[in-house]
Amino acid sequence: MEITQQLIDLFESRVQRTEGGCWGFRGSDDGNGYERVRHPLTKKWIRATHLSWMIFKGPIPVGQFPCHKCDSPQCCNYEHLFLGGHAENRADCKVKGRHAFGERHGHAKITEATALKIREYLLEGEFQLDISRELGVSKSVVVRISGNYDWTHLGPPIRYKRKPAALCKLREKFRTYKIPGYLEKLRKKLEA
Repeated sequence: MEITQQLIDLFESRVQRTEGGCWGFRGSDDGNGYERVRHPLTKKWIRATHLSWMIFKGPIPVGQFPCHKCDSPQCCNYEHLFLGGHAENRADCKVKGRHAFGERHGHAKITEATALKIREYLLEGEFQLDISRELGVSKSVVVRISGNYDWTHLGPPIRYKRKPAALCKLREKFRTYKIPGYLEKLRKKLEA
């Protein structure tokens, strides 16, 4: 996109500069907290960060976009921006601790204390099914923690050797997996 004087004037009329700090921008919010404005000729939306970068630093290469050093989506100060791809932006987010993980994650089903207890049981060699029953979680939760797919910030994947069933503490608690009264109900069904 070519930067015209009309675009520069539009940017200058909406930017709110502060000394050495973040620049605000009076535009339309895109739903993700980023300010944007319509291009006067093409009528396409342009994020304020993109416009700022193109005015002060030049064109944006394909596959790259302006990322914030200051972590403020409303800021359009070109000195607070750097170019990066999606992977660089996610890595920056993770390093700064801004991504949702653990209990802050929107899909978290358990607490950090429960995840730590699962890891403890796994390291002791307990069976995954026994752990899930003891803690009242699905077996898939235990498997995902064991394989380090979920709750990765708690430690590396757990490569454990299972103990013989007779030595497992939880196995003693769940020695029989039969539902109380199940055999009687089955006998009655077969007799009928």
